[in-house]
Amino acid sequence: MFRFTIRDVLWLTALVAMACAWWVHDQKAAAIQRENKALQFKSEFMIANAKGLAGIDFYEKSGEICVSYGSKIGFQSIPK
Repeated sequence: MFRFTIRDVLWLTALVAMACAWWVHDQKAAAIQRENKALQFKSEFMIANAKGLAGIDFYEKSGEICVSYGSKIGFQSIPK
């Protein structure tokens, strides 16, 4: 029959506590990584939609940049 001392139980308790702490930390890190990816996708999506909703279009026309803001169009020369 095995006989366990108090010291053996304390070592086992410390080992189990460290394993549980590592597992909890790993789960939290994975959740944060998933949340960061979702927020990055959402921010890129919102930026693309904001540009589309504001009607901001950039295109070149004979050395000038045309910026269209809805119904207003303005031309600005490009310094060379």
